Amino acid sequence: MISRIGPFVIALILALSLGYFSIQRFALETLLDKNPSPDQLLAMDQLTRTNSIVPADLGRFFQYSTEAFDLDRATGYYLASLSRDPYDAGVWVDLSRAYDSQGKVDQARLALKNATLAAPSSTAVHWAYANFLIRNRSLLDPQGSAAAQTRLGDEEGTTQNVDVPGNRSPSTFQQEFLSELKRSVDLNSTMLNAALDLSIHAGMDTPRVAGLVVPMKLDDQLWALGYFAQKREWEAASVAWNNLVSHFAPDALANSRRPALTMEKTVPYINMLIAAGRVDEATEAWNTGLRLTHYLEGSASRAEMRNPLSLAEIGGDPDSLNNLLFNYAFQRPTLNGGFDWVVQSISGVTVQIDRQVFLKNHRSLLIDFLGKGNVDYAGLVQYVPVRPDQQYEFVALVKSEGLTTDEGPRFELYDYAKPALMVQSPQVLGDHDWFELRATMDAGPDTHLLAVRLRRAASQKFDNLIQGRLWIDHVELRAVSPAG
Repeated sequence: MISRIGPFVIALILALSLGYFSIQRFALETLLDKNPSPDQLLAMDQLTRTNSIVPADLGRFFQYSTEAFDLDRATGYYLASLSRDPYDAGVWVDLSRAYDSQGKVDQARLALKNATLAAPSSTAVHWAYANFLIRNRSLLDPQGSAAAQTRLGDEEGTTQNVDVPGNRSPSTFQQEFLSELKRSVDLNSTMLNAALDLSIHAGMDTPRVAGLVVPMKLDDQLWALGYFAQKREWEAASVAWNNLVSHFAPDALANSRRPALTMEKTVPYINMLIAAGRVDEATEAWNTGLRLTHYLEGSASRAEMRNPLSLAEIGGDPDSLNNLLFNYAFQRPTLNGGFDWVVQSISGVTVQIDRQVFLKNHRSLLIDFLGKGNVDYAGLVQYVPVRPDQQYEFVALVKSEGLTTDEGPRFELYDYAKPALMVQSPQVLGDHDWFELRATMDAGPDTHLLAVRLRRAASQKFDNLIQGRLWIDHVELRAVSPAG
C-alpha cells in the first residue's frame, strides 16, 4: 500500500511546487508589465531570490533615475542579476555603461567582452563594443591618438569627442575595434554604411577598413566600392575593386553559383573616376571590366573593344580602324555610362534604336523631337580618353526629316575638364538624306578627356517648338596629327 502511495505523494509535491513557481512567475511578469515602483521591485526581489529580471530592472532604475541616481547601487544590482543569469548579454551591456559612466574603463571593457561571449550573434552587442572602444580611445590607446578631434555618434545617437590616430601601423586597439565592426557587419549587412562611417570619422586607415570590414560578397563589395569612391577614398576603393575583379569575375566563379561581376555593375565606379578626373584609372578599370566580364564576346563588332589610348584595330569593320569611340554604330545596348554612350530621353524628345532606317549598319539611333517644347537637349554623350596636343577629327553619318525652328541639333566636342574649349559641327535642319557632319578639335596641353555630345540649344525665336527626326548611323573620332 505504501509503495503505491509514494509515487502519488511525490507527484503531488512536484505539481504543487510547479504550480507555486508558475503563479509566482505570472505574478512577477504581471507586476513588471505595470511599471512597478522601486519599493515594489525591492519587495519582489526579496520574494524572488532566483529571478534575474528584478535586480536588472532595479539596476536600470538607479542608473537612469533623475531622483534616485546611484551608480554604485546600479552596478550592485546588475551584478546580482548576472550571478543568477550570467548569459544575459543585455545586462552585461548595461553594466558596462554604468562602469563607463563611473570612469571604470577596464571593468566596462570586461563587461562588454562578457556580453559578446553571452551573445556572440548579437549585432547590437558588437556594435556597442565598437562604439565603446572609440569613445575611450584616449585611455585605451593613448600612444595611438593624435591631436586632431572629430565628432562621431554612438549607438544611441549621441556624440563624443575622440582622438584621430595618425597614419601608422595598426595597434592592438585598432585591430580589436575593426574586429568588432566586422562582426557587426557579418551578422547584419545593413550595418555596413554605419560601420564605414564610424571608421572614417574615427580616422582609421581606409584601405585596411576596406580589406577587413567589408564582407566578401558581391553586393557588399560593390556598395563599398561606390561608398569609398564617393568619399574620394581612392586607395580604399581600389581595395574593393581588386576584390571584385579577383573574386567575382565570371572565370573566378566558373564552378560556383555565386553571382558574378558584370560590366553594368562596374559603370558607377568608372563614372566616379571620370568625374574625379582620374582618367588613366578609369581607362584601366574599363578595359579590365571588358576583359574579365567577357562583355563583347559574341558581339557583332569586335572592333567595339579597344583601349582608347592604344589606337589599335582589334578586328571587324574596316571602317572602325583607329576609331576612338566605343559602340560607334550603336550595335549593342548602351551601358549608359563609363566610356559608352550616355543616352537620355526627356520631355519632348525620345531616343531609340531604329532597325528600319539605316545606311550600312543594320540599325541607327533615332532622336525624335515631338514638337512639344523649346527643348535644350544634351542627352547623347560619350567621354573619350585622348592625348594632349593632338588633333582629332570627328565624323557622324546622319539623316534628317522635317527638323524645324532656327536651332537644330549638332555635335559638340569639348574638353571635359575645360568645357569652354569646344568645337561644334554644323547644325541639321529640314530634310536631308544620309550625309556627314564633321568637326576638328585640337586637344590642349592638359586635355586628357574629350566629350562628344549631341546638342540642340533652346531657340530664342517665338516659333521655337522643335519637331522632326534625326537618325545617326555611326560616328567616328580619330587622331589625325599633332595639334597646330
